[in-house]
Amino acid sequence: MKNTQSFDLVRSLVLVNLLLCSAVAIVGCNEEQIPSDLKVVIDNGDQNPDNIDGGSNTGGGDNILPTGTLKGTVDTTLISDTSCSAGASANAVYIYKGSTVVAVDQSGSNSDPIEIAVVSPNQNSDYAYSISVPEGIYTIAFTCQADADIPDQAGDSVTFREVTNVVVQSDQESTHNFTVSNQSSGGLNAVIQQMPANSWYEVPNSQMDAVKADFPYDLPGNIDGLLAYSGAAFDTKRNRLIVWGGGHNNYYGNEVYTFDLTDFTWERITEPSPPTTKDACVAILADGNPNSRHTYFNLDYIPEPVDKFFSTPGGSTSCNSGGGDRNTWTFDFDTKKWLNMESTGEAVISWAPTESAYDPINHKVYSTSPGGLYSYDVESNHWQRLNSTAIRGDRGVAVDTKRHLLVVVGHGEVVVYDIGNEDYKPQFWNTTGGEFNVSGYRPGVNYDPVADRVVVWDGGAVQALDMDNKEWTALAVAPQEPYSVGTYGRFRYSPIENAYVVVNSAYENVLVYKLTEGGGKK
Repeated sequence: MKNTQSFDLVRSLVLVNLLLCSAVAIVGCNEEQIPSDLKVVIDNGDQNPDNIDGGSNTGGGDNILPTGTLKGTVDTTLISDTSCSAGASANAVYIYKGSTVVAVDQSGSNSDPIEIAVVSPNQNSDYAYSISVPEGIYTIAFTCQADADIPDQAGDSVTFREVTNVVVQSDQESTHNFTVSNQSSGGLNAVIQQMPANSWYEVPNSQMDAVKADFPYDLPGNIDGLLAYSGAAFDTKRNRLIVWGGGHNNYYGNEVYTFDLTDFTWERITEPSPPTTKDACVAILADGNPNSRHTYFNLDYIPEPVDKFFSTPGGSTSCNSGGGDRNTWTFDFDTKKWLNMESTGEAVISWAPTESAYDPINHKVYSTSPGGLYSYDVESNHWQRLNSTAIRGDRGVAVDTKRHLLVVVGHGEVVVYDIGNEDYKPQFWNTTGGEFNVSGYRPGVNYDPVADRVVVWDGGAVQALDMDNKEWTALAVAPQEPYSVGTYGRFRYSPIENAYVVVNSAYENVLVYKLTEGGGKK
């Protein structure tokens, strides 16, 4: 719920968590996670309860319930769109009882909105709405075609530009502003945008196995082995997860897969190169492409103007003994070609599990390893060793862009580097809270700029770290067990959707997790 600019994560999440048990495809409700002093009584029953007049814009009824105020503004771009009606009553916010409701016009059924708030210019010349509603959880949606909605008639030509959830508390104001970046069009996935905060969604029929390559070699070719000890990166330009891995004796194919969050589709964007033999440990195959390898947490996306998929040196390549690769690789999405960067400097060691993260502030990739901390300057194509403090591998790493910190999580530790001040001495934090003791390893780790939390998942509940008070909060539990040999970068944050995507197995559906409501920003 966006009721203040200072985001109170714990309070809003525990309130929204009550709605999750009633969602069909969304899971994560655990009432034991909610402190008793923050629990509220919310009717999750009928969409149109007897004490509220369905389809009207007046509400009411015989019973008097505690009420709060729902208010906000609407971006003028949404109101001036070419699809909008010209009538004075065309702009409105539809309010539905309950969570994850499909926004529809007034049809005389239980799916009707319980209120319709008119959007009109206020004294500041902003387009705004304000209405009193009983306390509870609601689905709200904006339309600029409300004058085409004929009451008690289904199927009217009314398009809703955003669908999201809000929590209204008695005697309080709850604010949701409809902005261009939050609309459920132009690349955003409407299903994800309708998810309530702190909830999981299992995408139907989304197994990676459906688009697997034909691997006609007498070598390990089980597609699930591509995920073994391997990760992924998130392409923020195209709103998709990029999966690449395999290696050792798990999988010999080196093809690249993507999962598009906009339309929930898999694509195999390259074909496997002719592989090496089990006895030949090579980094570069005969066609010039990189051999498949365990990619750990070594994959990143470098945004425009570079716009490349990036692989840090390292990883056990496909062969019996498991070789290494000292090369730095990028992948061009337009040509669908790999490029050996032939970088200069002292590259990160190649023989052990390492982890890396791209820093969009200074355009560097940072990598921690048993050999120390390294950085790769994207513009100069140069590696530099920053310290020799060994950090055991099989962890996850993210850049906190607000504080400009590199945060490494796993093996019972939270290790922080102040990269903004070029202080490369590791800080070993003592963290508290929840049930998370950071003892897991091979986790997925992200920084969430909307929630301002470092978010971690390696099975069970999602864990969110408050970077100011160094306290963990346990959130919704995932509907799947993690892959047995690591999640790594296959749990990634989409800044466009303001949501997370997880690939656990080639034979299981993809999972989406939503921490906070609404869309994000590129």
